[in-house]
Amino acid sequence: MALSREGLLAKLKAWGIPHPTIQHALSPTCELHSENLKGTEFAHLIGKGQAKNLFFKVPSGGGALKNRLFLVCALVETAVDNKTLSTRMGIKASSPLRLASDDIFDDVLQIPKGSVNPFVLAQESCSEIFLLLDKQFLSCEGKGTCGAVIVTDVLLQRKLLVAADL
Repeated sequence: MALSREGLLAKLKAWGIPHPTIQHALSPTCELHSENLKGTEFAHLIGKGQAKNLFFKVPSGGGALKNRLFLVCALVETAVDNKTLSTRMGIKASSPLRLASDDIFDDVLQIPKGSVNPFVLAQESCSEIFLLLDKQFLSCEGKGTCGAVIVTDVLLQRKLLVAADL
């Protein structure tokens, strides 16, 4: 069963994690997300700690990590090259990371496409997903919100990898 928004907010509150929250329309692109943040209390973070979230799957020919799922959370301005990242992870160059198929959003993430964020890892169905977190979050202006990603992931006891460079 999917963890509701209210359920997630209740967990954050119970753990004593500050969680300023806004509600906005689905944001399938970083550009649309920036537009949706304008006029909100998070508008000052546009381009200064704003995240992009990319959901990848290792193809069946990818080697030891075949069929594994990865959520890459990076600053909007960080270039994420899936072929370079694949090589660094030991995935066969002939079968690099690919964006996950649409059915993964319903079957595993249990959220609409365009809603991917690190909090999906709270879903029991996401227990085998690895989170790769951009090292640049540690020095971004919006560190408070970025830091929540790290804290939340540790508390949820999921797999967290902080990449030196994506």
